[in-house]
Amino acid sequence: MLVLKTVICKSKLLNFQHFSSLNLDAFYLSTIRNRFLNNLRNHIKQRIMIKIIDNPTPTIMHQQFGRYGFIKIEEIVYISIDENHTELYLIDESKIISREKLINYYEQLKSYNFHYANRSNLFNLIYLKQLFDDRIRLQNGEELKLSRVMRKGLLKELKK
Repeated sequence: MLVLKTVICKSKLLNFQHFSSLNLDAFYLSTIRNRFLNNLRNHIKQRIMIKIIDNPTPTIMHQQFGRYGFIKIEEIVYISIDENHTELYLIDESKIISREKLINYYEQLKSYNFHYANRSNLFNLIYLKQLFDDRIRLQNGEELKLSRVMRKGLLKELKK
């Protein structure tokens, strides 16, 4: 079964045909398609974030324990770094662990109302409940430290 997908990978628009792993060997692919699919697989293996753009609700792709999954961007409350991994906290109070860098998430999500609270936390402005001098409170009750520099940028963003 062939499924046509359109993805953005590092700011490049790509079209590819996705083959299920069972049917992949059954198809005779041209050299160009083989090269393209191998390059795409290599990008995925390197854990580069890929955002699907043909979906009506924006989603991001993540890898956790060797499996790939999709998360709706509107379900992410905040993202935090902890030692050598990134934790995505969702609206249903579940947590997803990823090895992607926080800056990569910010680059993908800044156009979806995500803002830094400090160097280790990125949050969705939709879920902002209260703003204090040195911290913020989110709708799920979680409090994040707010740096002075990020506070100024956040106040500018909220005045828009």
